[in-house]
Amino acid sequence: MKPTRIIKSHAVTSAHAHGGPSAGPMPAAKPVVRVVRNGNLVESIEITCPCGETIIVDCMYDAATELAS
Repeated sequence: MKPTRIIKSHAVTSAHAHGGPSAGPMPAAKPVVRVVRNGNLVESIEITCPCGETIIVDCMYDAATELAS
């Protein structure tokens, strides 16, 4: 699976999904988040929505970060 875009760490602040006034109530179920690690480094984050859709965020590091861990 090819990533559609890569977001650099300095560009990430926070992300909150919310609907507008007509979005209706939030579902009672919560997403399941799984962190995949390789030693001290996070390789990916898997988010499974209550609807069953899974999103995988692959984490990429520069060489200096990988050596520091």
